[in-house]
Formats: sequence, C-alpha cells, structure tokens
Amino acid sequence: MTFTLLAGVPVVVGGQPGQSFNSSFGSTRGATDVAVDPTHPGVVYASAYNLGVWRSTDSGATWTNIHPCSTSPGCNNAALDAARSEFALATMPPDGHTRMYQGEGDSGPPTYGPSQFYVADQVETGAPVFVNKTSSNVADAGYATYNFCTGQCWYDQRVVSPAGYPNMVYVLGSFTYAESHKLSNARAVLLSQDGGNTFTDLTDAATGTDANHDGLHPDQHAFATNPNNPLQFWEGSDGGIMRSDGTLVDISSRCAGRNLSPANLARCQQLLSAVPGTYTNLNNGLSTLQFQSLSVNPANPKNIQGGTQDNGTFETSGSSTSWPQTIFGDGGLSGFDATDKTFRFHTYFNAQVDVNFNGGQDRRWDWIADSFFIPPASSEARLFYFPIITDPTVHATMFAGLGHVYRTLDQGGPSQAYLDQHCNEFFGDFTVQCGDWVPLGNPTSGGRLTCTAQPGCTYGLTRGGGAVGWISRTSADNSTLWASTTIGRLFISKNANATPQTAVTFTRLDSLDATSPPRAISSISIDPNNPNRAYVSYLSYNGKFAAFPPQPGHVFRVDYNPGLGTATWTNLEGTSTPIGDQPVDAVAFDPVSGDLFAATDFGVLRLAGANGTNPWTTAAQGLPVVTISGLTLNAGARQLLAASHGRGAFQLTLP
Repeated sequence: MTFTLLAGVPVVVGGQPGQSFNSSFGSTRGATDVAVDPTHPGVVYASAYNLGVWRSTDSGATWTNIHPCSTSPGCNNAALDAARSEFALATMPPDGHTRMYQGEGDSGPPTYGPSQFYVADQVETGAPVFVNKTSSNVADAGYATYNFCTGQCWYDQRVVSPAGYPNMVYVLGSFTYAESHKLSNARAVLLSQDGGNTFTDLTDAATGTDANHDGLHPDQHAFATNPNNPLQFWEGSDGGIMRSDGTLVDISSRCAGRNLSPANLARCQQLLSAVPGTYTNLNNGLSTLQFQSLSVNPANPKNIQGGTQDNGTFETSGSSTSWPQTIFGDGGLSGFDATDKTFRFHTYFNAQVDVNFNGGQDRRWDWIADSFFIPPASSEARLFYFPIITDPTVHATMFAGLGHVYRTLDQGGPSQAYLDQHCNEFFGDFTVQCGDWVPLGNPTSGGRLTCTAQPGCTYGLTRGGGAVGWISRTSADNSTLWASTTIGRLFISKNANATPQTAVTFTRLDSLDATSPPRAISSISIDPNNPNRAYVSYLSYNGKFAAFPPQPGHVFRVDYNPGLGTATWTNLEGTSTPIGDQPVDAVAFDPVSGDLFAATDFGVLRLAGANGTNPWTTAAQGLPVVTISGLTLNAGARQLLAASHGRGAFQLTLP
C-alpha cells in the first residue's frame, strides 16, 4: 500500500526559531536572532524572548545585555515568553563601525506596549545608545513602525538590511487590519532608505486597485534581497513565496479616495510613495500546506474538504492538482451532512463557523456562530481550532465543543432562506442572531465538562479546566456520543439526541479507571460495531505534568459497560515495536480489517487487529516524515485520509 498526494497546494509557512541560550543569558530561553559582526572578529550578537539583545566580544564565552527588553510587563520574567527582538547589522562607512537595526514587540496593546523599532550605532563595543524611531503620532514619520507586528510579534517579525546598503532596512510584521487600504495598505512590509527615519509600505504592489489589490499575505517570516539590486526581494509568509520586480512606483494618488483626515492623508501619501511595481507568486511546485483536518462527503468519496492554517478551506471533487479555495482565512475543521450532499461547513479559528447549502459555492457561506460569542458560551474556553462535527446519521444535527458540548438540530438556523438573508458572510443584513447552538445537559458553569472551580461541578473536580478537545459520534445508532477535554477527561453520552437539550446526560469515564493518562486527548475513534468501545489517543509525554502522577500510554482501547457503570482502559502500546513515548495526534479504527491507524509527528503507523500484543508498523509508503495532524477513515470506500502539517493532504486506499 502507498499513500498518494491528494493536495499540496503550494504554500510556504514560516515558523518560530527554536534555538536556546543559557549560561550568561541567565536561563534557557528561546533565541530569536543570532548574528556575527561582519567586520569585528569575535563579536557576536543574539536576542532571546523577554531578554532583549546581547553581545559577546569573546566569540560567545561571555555575554553582555546591550539593550534590555522594554515593551512588555513580561520582560525579564522567566515565566513569560512573548517579547521578541529581531535585528539586522550594517557596516557604516567610512570607519567600519557596526549599526544595529532592531525591532521589538510582544502581544500589543492594551496589555502590552506596541511593537517598536530602534537604531543604534557603534554597537560592537561599549554601551551603545538605542534610539527609538517609532511614534504613535500619525503626523510623525515614526508612525510607520508603530505596532508593526501588532499582537503577533512572537510569530511575525523580521528585520533585514541588505549587505552593502547600510542605510537601507526592511521591517516585516503582520497586517494592521484596522487601517488596511485606509491610512496605509496594512504595513506588513516596510522599507526605509534613509537609515530608519522614514518608511514606505510595500504590502501592495502598484498593480491592481484598492478593491482588487496585488499584495502580500498578512504574516511575514522570511526575507532575502537580490545582492545586485536590494530593491528586489523574495518574501516568505504563511501564504508562500512572493518576488518583487525590483522597482518602486508611487501610488500615493490612491489615498485621495479613502476619505482621510488631513494628517492621515499626508501619512498615507508618504507611505504609498514607493511600493513594488509588481509581485510574482512563486508557489508552483511547492507542497507545503498545513492541513488541520480532512472531511469526506458520504455521498462521494472523491469529494474532500480540508482546512489549512491561515490559508482557508479547500475542496476537491477528485482532482489531485485542482483544489479550489472555497473560503479564506484560517481553516480548521470541516464536514458534510449525513444525507444532503450539497451541504458542508467549515471553521475559521476561535469557534467561528460557516455553513453552505450550495455545494461550497463562493459567497454562499452563512455565519452560524453568534451563539458562541454571547453568554453563557462567551465565557467558556475554546481551542484555536475547536472540535465540531455533523452527525454521521441524523440530517441537520451538528455538535461542537467549548466548555460544554453544544448542539444544533437545524444546521444553525431555522431555514436556509433565513440564514441566506440574515447571516450570509458577504450579503447578510445581520439583524438577527445567527446560530442557535445550545449546551447539552446542565447549562450552568457547573455543568461544563471542564468544570473545576466550584463544589457544584457536575462531573467532579479532578482534571478540571481546559476545553473540550474532541467530539465523536457513531453511525451505529442515533444517540451515542463520546467527548474529551484537554486535561484528560473522557465522557460518553448515550442520549446525545435527547430533547430538550437539558435531558442529555454524560458519564465521565476517566475517573473509573486509574490507568487513564491525565493528558490532553487528541482524538476518539468509535468502533461502529460497538458504540461502547472507542480508541483514544493522547498528546504529550509520559509524566509530563508534575501535578499528576506519571501515567504511560498514548493509544488506548476504552470499553464502557453501561450496565455495570464501569470503564476499562487497555493500553495499546504494542510489543516488539511499540509506539513509544511520543505524542499521538489522531487515531482511526478500520472496522473492516480490525486494524488501528495512529498519526504521529513522523507519519502514520498501523496496529494489526488493534491488538496491543502486536507491533506497530509503518502504515504504508509514500508519506514524507512530517506531522500528521488528522486522520479520516471512510470504511465503505476503503479510504484513509491524512492531513499533514506542512506537506499537503494524502490518501491511502485500504485493501
């Protein structure tokens, strides 16, 4: 058997640096930048989260903090790791001293200070003076770098000065959404040609218009310039690789149509006075999408959806090369209805859900998530990509997880016409509440599956907190639902279809067997031949949490006996070739072969017969060594789908 690539829609996604420094840094912290002085032997510079910028004059033997962290209350706090510094070095003529351009930021206002930009000369020795070039006043030229990486400096930040051009510096961050195509074009990439005193906004090229612009992705990570033309660059982001043409064009005339105040108009005109002539997308041939999950239409196994990190949701009807993007933004979980082949849903991040009754057609997406952002749900924790499913047998029923498990019996609204009129993402009037999700069971805070704060918690106090992390329904009946939390609670409901919703009950299973690990449960795969049996996977490592006794195991078969009220955990570690002490990201049980598949950070493994006495083996050839974030098994079509974190989507045809 061999996995085949279904989709590798060309997108390059950046990441965060992972090197660590200790010794003279005072503690082991994640480094954000390291550079050797270009002209002074033995001089090295480095920065670390919350510790600012450091210098060594003896090739790294000892270090001196030359610019302490300053933008965040968490600066120099070993418990916090969000304030990030990035820098670039330039050799200044005629004496060869070294200039440092530095960006610094945390999670942004109001809790933290805005990201800022500094310039310091002669940083190779002594106590250099770092001059803050940033201003919050739009009338000042320093406004260009004000809060340039917004609330994502830990993720989106880079400073680059092309070699041989000491007065030129690029500053990269993230979109300033509130002023996009108003005061600026979002200031995601900035260029100064006068040593950091003034900048122009390179986020959009001169081609296109404000309404249909040719621009960069919001999240910036990597950058390189042409050695022979520092105005030509290659930009790497969550959206892939873009190349500029090496020219600068004045598009400041666009500012006149943006209805700006005099001060804002002047700043807009300055920011847009020099932007790239054109951008060229270089993504053809790259297979780097970060899929979060894959879903398959029960009416057509070739019809597959997949949500991707920061690049939207894609859908194919059988092609491995053509996966149109059906909706933009962050893409989390997706799904189809049990009986209506034209219905599907997708999610953004943070419990944001759209439904589509028209086969995923563009601009036909209706918002149904208001329920999650008003009391009582608004106070409940939720994952960045939260769990949500359609019922595998019951038309129009959906389940989602915050602190409670929530349910809608009508796909989020009383009718398609109602949702199309009021809740359409593009044309709705939004004069009504969009979404009619209700919590199952006790609707108070004491009824949350995660409750731990007060004695009245329905499900006890141990392993409390976190959020609902996974929900599974079985096709074996209309009523059995399993759910889990990020602190290791596991539940089963035998009447998830009951009305009213307050009549739904859950039984907590992890407290019935001391061998269940107190760690985040990553997925649940129910045996369709036995709704009281499920295969459960766990994240993290054995003994990770000091608050709990170590409990080994990452894949278990859990058997619930409703008559006796008992549950047993069978550790499927395996023998000869065990799965080992590693996070397992997903499991999928095949009821035809009886085999169990497990997704890890290194691919997909198979346990023959789902028997803990057998060895784990590589499921099949064809997968790169990559994290598999989700598995979807379509037993009837003999189809196993694997969503990879960075290399696209794959399919394995089962025997």
